[in-house]
Amino acid sequence: MFKKSKSDSKSYGIIGLGRFGSALAVELAKSGAEPLVIDGNEEKVREMREYTENAFVVSSFDKKTLSETGIQNCDVVVVCIGEKMDISILTTLNVVALGVPTVISKAASAEQGEILKKLGAEVVSPERDMAVRLAHKLETPNMLDFVQLSRKLNLLKLEVPRKIVGMTIMSADMRGRFGVNIIAIENNGNLTDNVHPDYMFREGDILYAVVSETQETKNGNTVNVRYCLYDNGSKTDADGNSCEELVLEKVYPDGNYETELVDFYLVNADTMQVTDEQKNTW
Repeated sequence: MFKKSKSDSKSYGIIGLGRFGSALAVELAKSGAEPLVIDGNEEKVREMREYTENAFVVSSFDKKTLSETGIQNCDVVVVCIGEKMDISILTTLNVVALGVPTVISKAASAEQGEILKKLGAEVVSPERDMAVRLAHKLETPNMLDFVQLSRKLNLLKLEVPRKIVGMTIMSADMRGRFGVNIIAIENNGNLTDNVHPDYMFREGDILYAVVSETQETKNGNTVNVRYCLYDNGSKTDADGNSCEELVLEKVYPDGNYETELVDFYLVNADTMQVTDEQKNTW
C-alpha cells in the first residue's frame, strides 16, 4: 500500500496508463516525484516501474480496490480514463469518496466534463486544449505557443514582431493598444522576468505575454471578446514605400460570432510610421 511521504512535497496518484497518463507519470517522476500509478494492463505497469516503485496492477477501479493501493493517501489524483465515460465517472466518484483533496479527471467531451465537475473533480481536456493551441499558432504565424490559463486569461509565447524591434516597451504600448501584458522576454537562452518599460526590443526576442479577454454587449447579449494583432506580410503604400501590414481583429472565443476585422495598419519598417489615413504613429 502507498503511504504518504513525511516530506513537504505533494504526492500524486495516476489512474490509467494510456498515452496521457503514462506521459504525465514519466514527467512527474523526472521532476523528482514518486507517483503512485494504477492500471489494469500488466505490461504498462511493468514499464512504469522504471520510473516509480509505486506501480500496481488492478482488476477494477472500485472503491475497495483503490483503497487497497493506498491512493487515498495522495494529495492529488489524476483520473486518465477519458475515453471510457462510464469507468471514468465511477472511478472519479470513488476517488472523491475516498477523501483525496484534489481530484483531476480527463474528459473526452463537454458533457462528460460537466458530469465530472458535479462530482467534485477538476477537469482537463488534453485533445481540446491541444487543438486550441494549434489553431492559435496557425492563425498567428509568429506565435510559438498558446496556453489558456483560464476562460478569460491566455498566455502567449511569440517572436517579437519586426515592426517593434528597436522600440521600447513603453513606446510600443502593446498593453494600451491591444491588452497585451509582457511578463518576460527571452533572447539567446537568457530570460528576463523583470521587464522594465524602457526595455528596447531586439532581434531574436521571444516574448511571453498575458492577454485577457474583455466583455461587450452585442445584439443584447454580453459576450467575451479578445483582440488579436498579426502580421499579414509585406505591402506597398500609396507612395510606393515598402511596408508591413498589421491586421487587428476582434475574436469571439466562445464561438458566438464570426471574427471581425477591426482595422489594418501599413507600417513603414524604417520610420515606424503608420501610413494609413486613420493613424499617425505606430
